[in-house]
Amino acid sequence: MRPFSQRQAGTVLVYAAIALVLFCAFVSLAVDFGHVQLAKTELRRNADAAARAAVAKLGSGVTAAQDAAISIASLNSVDGGTLTLNRTSDIDFGSWDTSSGTFTVLTGASQSSANAVRVWARRTTANGNPLQLTFARVLGCQTFDVETSGIAYCSPAYGLVGLNSVTISGNGNTDSYNSSTGTYPPVTSGHLGSIASNGSINLSGNSIVDGNVYLPSGKTASKSAGSTILGSQKVLSTAMVYPAPTLPATYTSLGAVNVTGGSSYVAAGDYYATSVNISGSATMYLQGPVRLYVSGNMTMSGGYIKTYQNIPANLQIFMLTNGTTMSLSGQADLYAKIYAPMSTVTQSGAADIYGSIIAKTLNFSGSWQGGVHFDEALNGSGGAIQLVH
Repeated sequence: MRPFSQRQAGTVLVYAAIALVLFCAFVSLAVDFGHVQLAKTELRRNADAAARAAVAKLGSGVTAAQDAAISIASLNSVDGGTLTLNRTSDIDFGSWDTSSGTFTVLTGASQSSANAVRVWARRTTANGNPLQLTFARVLGCQTFDVETSGIAYCSPAYGLVGLNSVTISGNGNTDSYNSSTGTYPPVTSGHLGSIASNGSINLSGNSIVDGNVYLPSGKTASKSAGSTILGSQKVLSTAMVYPAPTLPATYTSLGAVNVTGGSSYVAAGDYYATSVNISGSATMYLQGPVRLYVSGNMTMSGGYIKTYQNIPANLQIFMLTNGTTMSLSGQADLYAKIYAPMSTVTQSGAADIYGSIIAKTLNFSGSWQGGVHFDEALNGSGGAIQLVH
């Protein structure tokens, strides 16, 4: 029989071995848990950034949105390495319901109508890139799977904005369509022909708003007996603020544009004009995407601007100066994204506007055929982008 001191020493060695194992377990828990949490934070940051980038490109189509997400993800590191997104399994296009806070995945052609994007950021065994653990290896745990997601949502871009006021009279009407899926009129018109103002909204005659009406809390749209709001009145969460547009670094100066007849052809590019007048039988054919910056007044009283492919995003008009006016009348249909937060925009007659309008003051009237048809493909560039998950 061994002496008591030897038995005691053996017992100490057993306890020491157990303590060492427990110590390693605690070290693993502390170090590797911190490692996992850091990686998860980096993944979440990456997913959020990629989702925001994708939503910003919704107006340019599904592929462009996927490309934007993939590009942004590759710029941010996760656990010392880059993250590669799979465009089919890691990027979901969907519909975000603000009332219930739910994300519904859209598939196929319906992806083009998405108002939100969910991006999955993963470091998993299935993807071949799990996190490598350090101290946990002592316990037989070599790797750990981590994944997270971020959802970015683009609030509805209003078809019509008059910061001070919106007035729709006569037989003016609004609705929406999506230029990325077809021409107007679609089989079924959309219901996003919404109007918004920080000041007042006045509807008269037989005007029809196929969308919602947005006003500050406590204000109500003024509506005649013959006018109709097919949506509902909503409260603006905050006052709308749109910064003044500025000239780009490079552009082609046109001076005062006054075209009263004939045909002219304009190449793609950025252009600056001190004023614009298109009338009579004049027709300007745009041969690619054009951004037009105008410091004075702009009038279309009979002539046409033929936007490239009849896609509103291909003609963006910026009114640069406070107090200027933009007047569209007659039969001159216009496909454009109009940004004039310091100007009065007036549309009258049978002319249709396809795209969107942001103005200081907006006055709209028309015949039964005249209307403003908000292009839902502009959603990503017109609404406010926010992270919702």
